[in-house]
Formats: sequence, C-alpha cells, structure tokens
Amino acid sequence: MNRWSVQRKLFLLSGFLMAIIVAVGGVGKYATTTLSRDLEMVDNVHLPMIRNMTLADMMHEGLRATAYHAILVSVQGVNAENKQIVQDEFDVNSKSIIKYTDEVEKLAIDDVIKQAVADAKPAVINYVAAAKVIVDLSLSSQKDQVFAKMEEFEKAFKVLEGKFDKLGDEIEKAADDDKGKGLAEAHLFNMLS
Repeated sequence: MNRWSVQRKLFLLSGFLMAIIVAVGGVGKYATTTLSRDLEMVDNVHLPMIRNMTLADMMHEGLRATAYHAILVSVQGVNAENKQIVQDEFDVNSKSIIKYTDEVEKLAIDDVIKQAVADAKPAVINYVAAAKVIVDLSLSSQKDQVFAKMEEFEKAFKVLEGKFDKLGDEIEKAADDDKGKGLAEAHLFNMLS
C-alpha cells in the first residue's frame, strides 16, 4: 500500500464510502418498504377487524337490551308504536351482529382467527333466533311463555359471549404479534442505519 499514490488511495476511499452510502440507502429503502407493509396490515386488516369485532360485541349486548325492552313493553302494554320501535331495534341489532361478524370473517388472515369466527357464527345465529323468540312472544303478550324461554335466551347469550371473547382474544393476539414484529424490524433498521 505504500507504493500507492495519494490519488489512488483517495479513489479507493471514495469508492468505499460510496459503497457504504449505497448500502445505507438500500437498507433505508428496504426498511421503508417493510415498515410501510406493516402499517398497511394494521390499517387494512387489524384496525377494521378490531372495529368490526367491537361493533359485533356491542350488537350482542344491544340485542339483549332489545329482548328486555320487548319484555318491558309487554308488561306496560303493547301498542302499535312501541311494538314498531322494538321490532325496528331487533331488526337493526340482529342484522348488524351478523354483518359485523361476516366482516371479521372477510378480514381474517390466519387460520386461528378463521376458526374462531367459524366457531362463533353458529352461536350468533342461535342467539339471534333466541332473541327473536323473546321479542315475538313479548310483542304478542305471551308473558308466561316469554319467561319460560328466558333461560334458553340467557344460555345463548352466554355461549356467544364466550365465543366472542375467544375471537376477540385471537384478534388482539394477532395484532400484538404483528406490532411486535414491526417494532423489532424498526429497531433492527435503526441499528443498521
């Protein structure tokens, strides 16, 4: 190396520095692409899935409130106006719980979540049917039969609550796993750049 001229040494140093700049730029580009992909996953999958799961769970509670509203109406006296209000509530809540569960199913990206949705769907249908029985009997002033069906309704509520809890836990776990992966990648890229 002692025989190399200053010009040659500067040329090699410049080439080495250029290679480092290109490598850092390549790592930066890869990091940006990877982190953008991770953010898209959060934006397009995890957040909508969590939102739809939350709304489905709210409709689960809302449908229960509708059934109890129907019972209250039957005790107070059914008229055309309050019958229509309860029926409209039931229609909105029953369609919404199915819609939001279907949306979670469309967004499911891994087999565990797909299986949890598949396990929950029959419980959703059963729960909607049990709520319909309570609403229909209440609005037709069949109080004795309503109270005979309450245990079945409450059981359907609890079964669905368990299925939704499991589904929600799996969605949260998947989101946390992807978050952890993204943070680890970001940390690695920060160290490399």
